Amino acid sequence: MTDQILEQWHEQLRVIPYNRELDMRFGELTERGCVLCLPYRNDLIGDPESGALHVGAIAALIDTTFGYSVYRRIGERRGFATLDLRIEHLHRSTAGQDIFCIGDCHKVTADLAFVRGRVYHDDPAAPIATAVGIFMFTGGVLPMASGKDVNDAV
Repeated sequence: MTDQILEQWHEQLRVIPYNRELDMRFGELTERGCVLCLPYRNDLIGDPESGALHVGAIAALIDTTFGYSVYRRIGERRGFATLDLRIEHLHRSTAGQDIFCIGDCHKVTADLAFVRGRVYHDDPAAPIATAVGIFMFTGGVLPMASGKDVNDAV
């Protein structure tokens, strides 16, 4: 995958103000999903004693990663919404370390998409959280920074 394609996906990610505010970034695209990064920032700390990131910021990373994984899998600008998102927090994040989320959209039906994934620091095999999500397709289309669909470039 070229840096240009990854930059197009990153541009689409930043269309949503919340994603910009959290400074989420694309790490990579996979066949059925993607990896996003949430850079560590002091203003996102949820536990001042340990320096762990707030679980709300982690949940936002998971939901966003899973949504873009659905988009990656379906390959079209079809609208959808989070129907169910279940997160198992296994342990706190480590102070000063960025966190990553990998999403795998493993099944798509006419009405639903199913995603599973992990949140981790450096090693996906050592997650700090795991999650599953179900997304429901709607009648709308996804917002895009330009009229171009980034899946067209991949």
